[in-house]
Amino acid sequence: MNAAYRGGRRLDGGDIIFRILVLLIPVVNVIAGFLWAFGGRTEETRRFGKTVLVVMILGLMGAVFFGLYGMVVLRSLQPLLG
Repeated sequence: MNAAYRGGRRLDGGDIIFRILVLLIPVVNVIAGFLWAFGGRTEETRRFGKTVLVVMILGLMGAVFFGLYGMVVLRSLQPLLG
C-alpha cells in the first residue's frame, strides 16, 4: 500500500506540514510522538509515531556518543595544548 494513503484517502499537504511543525517544537514533539505511537486512530499514524520515537532515541544515543568521544579527545589533547 502506498505510504501516502491514510484510511483510504491521500494525506493532504496540511497533514504533512502540521506533523512537521509539531515535531519542530522541543517538548511537544516527544509528547506528540507518544500520542501518535500509542493513541493514533489509524495504523499509519501509529507507525509514524513509533518511527518518530525510534529516530529520537537514535539521535539521543548519537549525541551522547559523540559528546563523550569529543570529551575523551579533548582530554587526551590537554597535555599537548598546555
